[in-house]
Amino acid sequence: MAAVRCATPGTSTGSGRMTDDRLEWHLLNWQLWMHSGHGVEGLPRSSVGLSSGGGQAAFDDLADASERRVAAACNAIIESLAPAPAAAIYNRYLHAVYRFPRDDQEAQFSRGRECVRVGLMAKGIW
Repeated sequence: MAAVRCATPGTSTGSGRMTDDRLEWHLLNWQLWMHSGHGVEGLPRSSVGLSSGGGQAAFDDLADASERRVAAACNAIIESLAPAPAAAIYNRYLHAVYRFPRDDQEAQFSRGRECVRVGLMAKGIW
C-alpha cells in the first residue's frame, strides 16, 4: 500500500477541511474498533427470531456498520503512515509503547493526525 501523502499540519487541504473535532471522532471510533476485536462481518449478532421491522435493518445497525467501515479505512491509513507518526498515534490512542529518542513525540503525533485527516478526506470520509 502506498504511503499517505499529507500536508504540513495546519495548512489547507483543498476545497474544505475536516474539523479537529470530527478528526478526533474518527480517531476515537478507530480506538474503539481496535479494542473491539474486529467482529466478523456477515454473521448475525443475535439469534433468529421475529422482527417487527419487516426484515429491514434498523438504523442503529446501519450506523454501526458505517462506523466499522470508517474505522477500517482509518486503520488502513494509519498502517500506511511512516513508522514514527503511526507509532505516535498508536501510543496516544492505544497506549502502545514506542520510543523514538531523536523525534519529538508531539510533532510526530501532529503529523500523523494531519495525514489521517488528508487520507480520510481523500477517501471521501468527512
